[in-house]
Amino acid sequence: MSCKAQKNPKFDYIINKKDVLEIKLESNPTTGYSWKWIKSESNKMLDSIDAIYVPTKVSNGVVGSGGTEIFKFKANKSGIESLTFEYCRSWEQHSAVTVKKFIIKVK
Repeated sequence: MSCKAQKNPKFDYIINKKDVLEIKLESNPTTGYSWKWIKSESNKMLDSIDAIYVPTKVSNGVVGSGGTEIFKFKANKSGIESLTFEYCRSWEQHSAVTVKKFIIKVK
C-alpha cells in the first residue's frame, strides 16, 4: 500500500505501521546528477525496500530528458523519522546541489 502526504505543518508524511512510503524526486541522470539517500544509523522505523528511476516519456530521438527517482520505504515501527536526500554526482565529493529532508510520522 502506498500513501500520500497528509496536511500537517510538522510532518511531510504521516503513515501507518507496515505502509509503504514512496518518495518521488525529479531527476536527470544524463547530467551526471542523481538522488542519493543519506542513510542514518538512527533510522530504525523505516526500511529501504526499493529505489528505481522512471524516465519521462519523450518522442523518439530525444536525448537528455529527465525522469523521476522513486525511493520506497516500509514502516516497521511507530515514531518520527527523517529522510535526507542529496542531488549529487556520485563520483565527486561535496557535489550536492540540492538537499531535501522529509519528516515522517509513523502511527
